[in-house]
This record gives sequence, structure tokens and C-alpha cells, in this order.
Amino acid sequence: MVGQAAAASPTDAHTAVRAARAAFDDQRWSGMPARERSRILLRAASLMREHTEELAQAESLDVGKPITFARNIDVPNAADHFEYYGALAQQLDGSVRNTPLPALAYTRREPHGVVAAISPYNFPLILSCSKIAPALAA
Repeated sequence: MVGQAAAASPTDAHTAVRAARAAFDDQRWSGMPARERSRILLRAASLMREHTEELAQAESLDVGKPITFARNIDVPNAADHFEYYGALAQQLDGSVRNTPLPALAYTRREPHGVVAAISPYNFPLILSCSKIAPALAA
């Protein structure tokens, strides 16, 4: 056996959401400048690539898929998500838009809450990263 996973209850889900909300409200991540979040996400992508073999072994054991598939598809694709959203995070600064009035409107994108995501069992690394990376970028 590789590992165990407990069945989560509604209480467990509420506890996780409360913890995520507390982490969001403390502003260590949500209040971080976009460029710094970008650097961290790009570093995560780099670390995933550096540790491809370890991650591929874990993914292969976790899902029961061939190691070559995990090594050549899953890990690079997961790292690509962090790389893409890390680069995108640099562009989340505000922008100025024209309005019908003789004025300009400044638009600034800001994180505003907690995200809950469920990932299926067949591609857990890729599908989790496809949800985690954009949430962290925002």
C-alpha cells in the first residue's frame, strides 16, 4: 500500500474553508504584490522540473500509471501550469480604460476570496495544478 486517505466529512470541509479564509484574510499571500507571487510560482515550476523524477515516481505510485507517462506528461504539464500562471501574474497590475465620459477608469484586479476545487483521481497532479496555480496567481 502506498498510502491512505481519510473520507472527508462536511465538518472537515467547513474546517478547511475556515482555515483557507483565515489564511486569505491574514494577507501574507493575498496582499503580496503580483510580481512577488509571480516569482514564487515560477520558482515552483522550476523546482517541479528539477524534481521530475521524484514527482513522477510519486504520481506513478499514487495513480497506478506507467512511470514514463508520469515523467513525460504529468510532471511537465503540471510545471507548465505554474509557469504559465506565474508569467500571467506579472500582468495582473491595474489598467486604465476609456469611458463614455470625459474621464478614465482605473481597473485593478484583486483576490477576493477562497477557492474550493475537486480533482479527479486519474490525473491528480495535472488537474490539481490547473486549479491551484491560477488561484495562487490571482
